[in-house]
Amino acid sequence: ATCLTYPLDVLRARFAAELCAMPRDSSYFEAVKFIIRREGPSAFFSGLRPSLIGIVPYSGLSFAAFETIKAKLRARSGLLRDEDLKPSQRLLAGGFAGLFAQTATYPLNVVRRRMQVSGIAGSGAALAINPSISKALRSIHASEGIANGLFKGLTLAIIKGPLQSAVGFAVNDIMKKQLSVRS
Repeated sequence: ATCLTYPLDVLRARFAAELCAMPRDSSYFEAVKFIIRREGPSAFFSGLRPSLIGIVPYSGLSFAAFETIKAKLRARSGLLRDEDLKPSQRLLAGGFAGLFAQTATYPLNVVRRRMQVSGIAGSGAALAINPSISKALRSIHASEGIANGLFKGLTLAIIKGPLQSAVGFAVNDIMKKQLSVRS
């Protein structure tokens, strides 16, 4: 699914970056034609590698953290089963799991976004000549540091990510509970 929808994510990132500079593409169709002419079709997959590589640790960390936090909440509340947790406890566990996973994998998100907009003149994201993720991470760290480079924009991601995880994990758990009761 990520591979199929990734060109749309690149377009979204390009439009967002151009709004800060000079808007030149009046429509998605015009933007697609412009990118293909200027950079070729492969530009629509710039940054796909760090995106795909980031999915595995993000998923693993978030699921592990969610289950660990639920176990701690269950023990603290004197509950024996996950099914006995309140929806608010599931939301709390999901939110903290998302916060942890988002923060741990955020540098890959920075590399992905930089690669996505590297074709825009004046974007300051000259990573097109540097396709290696590890080299990009080292370059960002060396030139911008940790807080202002590898974790730039994390504050906004912290608002969205944990909320999304909280709702996703809580709904998933509640639905599993409901479906197992009916079986």
